[in-house]
Amino acid sequence: MLGIRSYRAKLRLLVLGLGLLAIGITGWEASAGAAAAMRQATYDRLAAVRETRSRQIERYFADVGNHVLALSADEATIEALGRFRATWATLPPADADSEAALAVRRYYDESHSLGEPAEAEALADWLPADPLVLGAQHLFLADNPHPVGAKDLLLTVPEAGPYGEAHARYHPTFHRYQSAFGFYDIFLIDASTRRILYTVFKEIDFGVPLAEPPYAHTGLARAVERALQVEGPELVVVEDYSPYPPSYFAPAAFLAAPVWSAGSKVGVLAIQVSVAEVNRVMAGEQQWELEGLGRTGQSYLVAADGTYRSDPRRHVEDPEAFVRALQADAGNAGSAATLSRYGTAILNLRVDADLASRVMGPRGTELGTDARGVEVLRSHAPLDVPGLEWAIVAEIESAEALAPVRALQQRILGIGGLVAVAFFAAGTWLARSVTTPVLALAEGARRLESLDFQTRIPVTSEDEIGGLAHSFNRMAERLERTTVSKAELEVLAGRLITAQEDERRRLARELHDDLTQRLAALAIEAGLLE
Repeated sequence: MLGIRSYRAKLRLLVLGLGLLAIGITGWEASAGAAAAMRQATYDRLAAVRETRSRQIERYFADVGNHVLALSADEATIEALGRFRATWATLPPADADSEAALAVRRYYDESHSLGEPAEAEALADWLPADPLVLGAQHLFLADNPHPVGAKDLLLTVPEAGPYGEAHARYHPTFHRYQSAFGFYDIFLIDASTRRILYTVFKEIDFGVPLAEPPYAHTGLARAVERALQVEGPELVVVEDYSPYPPSYFAPAAFLAAPVWSAGSKVGVLAIQVSVAEVNRVMAGEQQWELEGLGRTGQSYLVAADGTYRSDPRRHVEDPEAFVRALQADAGNAGSAATLSRYGTAILNLRVDADLASRVMGPRGTELGTDARGVEVLRSHAPLDVPGLEWAIVAEIESAEALAPVRALQQRILGIGGLVAVAFFAAGTWLARSVTTPVLALAEGARRLESLDFQTRIPVTSEDEIGGLAHSFNRMAERLERTTVSKAELEVLAGRLITAQEDERRRLARELHDDLTQRLAALAIEAGLLE
């Protein structure tokens, strides 16, 4: 308050400052406490979503593994594998220059993106050279009346001979199983030749030997090799997502188990996991808000290499807008093109390397940023699926999570403003109630200094200021009385002095007259003596 000389202004500012200080401390404490509580509640909610999704994904892969074990040990599967293997050689072959082979080539050209510049392999590498495989693909793919994506609807193929009869017998059972549980495909592979003897969905891998290029480097080939290495009948291998050329280079994960017969491995049963099923579990049927994730929350899977293993929410809700946002980011332009082509972020989009390393560690929570640089609250934990190094992440934008706190802060500011006005008014009233009588006292003192002893101060209260006014008035009364008595004494003293002077003059006259008479008498007597 340096430089402010007015006591009234000082008092007003003091009351206002104390009020603002109290409001600030109380508001800060309330805001900080609410923010901490809301942040912890959000972390708890994200952890609950994370744990729920973790159990669902772990249960999903466990269930798929159980299906693989059940199917591989089923007598019908063992019988079907034997029949397909025994009848494979009965399929009508197709020479490389035959019409059937040309039809297969046209099918590859028209329905598959193999051989495009974005793919590293040439179309000729994927076209089968084996006449039996060409003949099988002609009957079940090229000459199949159903469109691409629905080739599995074909049941009977008389031209396929004994193999066609086996297909007509066992295909309905496997097809129902695949449809009922949402699998992408089911495969039966011969143990000795690694040939795909049967597939439900019917893609260009039908009939090919997985041990030979270019299929030898696919995820399915790796899964089959691993399955044939297991020692026990109750073991399942899991092969992580990788681009699978027969499925248009889409991400494909496989679970496989050996098929045992008479104590030896005669084949492998493999299931191709559907990307849609994993996304369905992670998206929670797209009921994000009902599950506590609000408008911006999501849960997703990340692999150890930082690539997604499920699609982020923004891609699920609006794929085109998500791709446009990536295209606008120069660093993600290539990822945007790949994602747009394959329709999924799995394998095609990466999280930050630091984030990938953190989420693969112990479970925890953190305040971080997403790929857009938006601040988020995040909860993460590693996933417990044998054979997969995945982590699950649940996050929500902090702006949404802490919106109630910001609303509270705005209310505190609003109420604080009103209270500040009230404090200012109270300070003004208090300053006026104190300074008005003080100023009156000061004015009275100035009048007394000018010898105006009739000055009186109006008493407007019974407090200390009122008592001071009473004292001032009594002092003025005493001064007034004292001043009057002094004047009377001065008048009386003047009268006494005048009387004394008159008496002195009278005595002087009398003495003068007497002396004169005596001198005259002496003079007379002296004259007589002469």
